[in-house]
Amino acid sequence: MKVFDTSGQQLVALGIDTGTSNALSILSQAVSVLSQGISVVSNAASNALSVANAASNAASVVSQAVSVVSQALSSQAAALSVRIDTQSQAVSVLSQQLSAISQALSVLSQAHSVLSNRVSANSALAAASVTSQEMSVADAALSVRIDTQSQSISVISQQVSVLSQAHSVLSQQLSVTRQRSWRVQGLSGLTSGTSTVNLAAHVVDFYNPTTKQVTSLVSVAAVTNNVGLSAGVDNGRDTDAVFTSAVWVHFYLVLDGATVKSRSSLAVPPTGPALQGTESAWAYAGAVYRDAALALVAMKFRGAWMLYNAQGIANPIGGTDTTETAVALTASVPPNALMIQTSLIGTGTDNTGVMYFTLRHTSGADYAYCYFGSAPAAATAAGSATPVVPNIGQNLYYLWAAAYGGRAAYIRIQGYTVPNGDS
Repeated sequence: MKVFDTSGQQLVALGIDTGTSNALSILSQAVSVLSQGISVVSNAASNALSVANAASNAASVVSQAVSVVSQALSSQAAALSVRIDTQSQAVSVLSQQLSAISQALSVLSQAHSVLSNRVSANSALAAASVTSQEMSVADAALSVRIDTQSQSISVISQQVSVLSQAHSVLSQQLSVTRQRSWRVQGLSGLTSGTSTVNLAAHVVDFYNPTTKQVTSLVSVAAVTNNVGLSAGVDNGRDTDAVFTSAVWVHFYLVLDGATVKSRSSLAVPPTGPALQGTESAWAYAGAVYRDAALALVAMKFRGAWMLYNAQGIANPIGGTDTTETAVALTASVPPNALMIQTSLIGTGTDNTGVMYFTLRHTSGADYAYCYFGSAPAAATAAGSATPVVPNIGQNLYYLWAAAYGGRAAYIRIQGYTVPNGDS
């Protein structure tokens, strides 16, 4: 190309022809496009860093959630359901964060692909070598950031896994808390004759010892258990062996399909009876003493209370001890009884002042007293009390406060409670 002034005189001759000028123009446009691509990468990388910060915050949230889970595991079963909901919400939030990070990575990958294609299209231009190097640097930085995001996703995924496991543990604990229970409500019953007991209840929760599940039935009609029937017969014992004398017999309502039956057993809860045939679950009702004559002592069942038709034989009969003396209740109260209803009677002929004896359930600790006043001349004074005491090893203690004239103490048992879930 030649350049002239206004007079037509040649001024300068440039060694650039029209084709070369066009090539430079195209190269300039390509560089401009690539610059825009680098800008996109820069923006994407900046966004990736923002996402990384979000991931870091998410990891912090996860750490706090894990701390909450640790606290939840040591809390009582009654609060487990609320904490499970909290963990479920935390898992949901983390899942949403993972989705957002995945979308960001998708955008970065697309930008990476576009830029790579552009570099490839312009690689034939020697003048673009510097730009290609810049693209390589940008590409490497992008790859590092993608790797960083992938690592963040991996960490969050691990935390989500930990939370999911904790959620599972809490669910199992809550399940066990809800499942492990047997009880009767509104229980009524009585002994009939010398070998049978009739039982009915408003509500019965039957416990399956195999599945640990509980089945509830309402308005359970009366069933009659006969301790004289063997294990192969409905509403009999849980063993073929005949019950001996002087033993406590425990009575259970049992579930056979949808039918309510009964079993008598020498086993106490939580062991429960040996279920027969297709019987699957049981609920504890109570215990009755089988005496030396092989007869069940006459009783009434009311809720958790087992009440004698006639109060038990006094023990002691006219006790006079002024030092602590043990009173055995092995024939009056079952070993699994919770509380004992007693009837105390004291008499004396001393006319010097108030007389009394003390009842204890723990050695050395006065629990209740039977007081009465001074006796008139040539007469006997008497007093009574009916304290309820805890069952401690089927045993009580008593002692007179002084060696009163004509003193006599009587302790009778009117009934006891059993752990059948009723009140």
